[in-house]
Amino acid sequence: MTPSQLARKHVSAALAEAAAAPVDHDATLRAIISEVVHAFLETKPLAEVQRELRDAADHADPNEDFTFMRP
Repeated sequence: MTPSQLARKHVSAALAEAAAAPVDHDATLRAIISEVVHAFLETKPLAEVQRELRDAADHADPNEDFTFMRP
């Protein structure tokens, strides 16, 4: 199993559990992001975590090619 598959599995499970509770979908996703940030901060400096988040936001468009990909 890849890290992406593992993360996808757990996010899907959390969203399913939230829907059944019911707990707000967006609030659940914000809480997941918050937990990820806290986990990153346990091993990385704030500036590095901020760069990681900016990079993820900058490449959030699923229709965008990665900069290292060739057409």
